[in-house]
Amino acid sequence: MSLLKVESHIKIDRSPSAVFDFISSPANWAGLHPGSKQIIGEGVQTSAKTGTRFIEIIDDGNGVKFNAHWVVTRSIKDEFFQFQFPSDYSHSLFHEIVITYDVSQNDDGSTAFTRRMVSWTKPGVDITPLCSFYINDLHNEYVAAVKARVEGN
Repeated sequence: MSLLKVESHIKIDRSPSAVFDFISSPANWAGLHPGSKQIIGEGVQTSAKTGTRFIEIIDDGNGVKFNAHWVVTRSIKDEFFQFQFPSDYSHSLFHEIVITYDVSQNDDGSTAFTRRMVSWTKPGVDITPLCSFYINDLHNEYVAAVKARVEGN
């Protein structure tokens, strides 16, 4: 089993509430993250509640293609949002993927937004084809796109 991690940070000139409302609504992700093509599910148009399950169609353009079955595992309004690719949905190369969004207010009133993704592959999986999906540029593009959208640019 291999562990893969990636983390991105950005300052957004909006309130933590505005940032949280946007990032905790999965329907907003499609097209913003370069690998996210579509979100399918109930309760994804607004801030998703703990227990919400949905499917994200992933295609990074470099050969990594799969349907990610997610469940929201923790949501603390205006602070923290977590969802994971749980073992009951586990298929393809991954055993589990956990993504967290941290939101906190900076002293100047802006918001610090951090996105972390930690993945565990199934035993014996060759991770070479997955490496392109764990290049930070791909995920930095996503947090920059969130910033632009939330700030109205």
